Amino acid sequence: MTNLGIVSGGFPARYSSHVNHATYARLHGLVYHWDTKKRDGLKTPHFHKISAVLDVLDRHDWVLWLDDDAFFTDLSQDMRRFVDDVPDDIFFVACRSPINPQGGWTLLNSGVFFIRNSADGRRLLTETFSTTETEVNANWKPDIYGLLTSGEQDHIIHVLHRDGLLGRIILHDWSAFNARPYHWPEGAPAELYPVVHFPGTPGDREEAIAAFAARFGRDATMIAVEWR
Repeated sequence: MTNLGIVSGGFPARYSSHVNHATYARLHGLVYHWDTKKRDGLKTPHFHKISAVLDVLDRHDWVLWLDDDAFFTDLSQDMRRFVDDVPDDIFFVACRSPINPQGGWTLLNSGVFFIRNSADGRRLLTETFSTTETEVNANWKPDIYGLLTSGEQDHIIHVLHRDGLLGRIILHDWSAFNARPYHWPEGAPAELYPVVHFPGTPGDREEAIAAFAARFGRDATMIAVEWR
């Protein structure tokens, strides 16, 4: 079975998602890395994830990154199913973004992604980190790539296109592991989708997380009582 490591965090630490991620990892016998180091020289705070994943990539076959505003809602789902049987040349697995209520979208969302411990995986991360914002913006194609989000996601999308890597990645529908709170209709179970993600949430994101969790009788860790 795939040696999958889970990584999340940021500086400064926010929300209670690390409790959610750590609990999921414990239930599935996975190693969890919570990275809250202060990292200098980042283009934006979003690039923290690139350094955090690079730091542990060589310890695992694959690494699953989750942003600190992404939570497992169905802790019974084995996320290894997304990478266990992929072809050897596949090195990056993510979801296409949904179309948000304002009509915005991006080719992919890098708030939750899998990356393989391979030359291609490491190359994507290092090139994402080193490529300049000027280069990304000058070559952006909004009809193909979607919105510019001014973070590492733009760099990932640009590098994948620039370096001809799209044939070696898998992009799932958002429902696979990158749903938004507005995808849960009233009365739906929390487990409708395995992961909820709160990017671009208007207003107070911490309040939005707590309000969503309360719909299902959960606290801000998003962990049901039976999984504690």
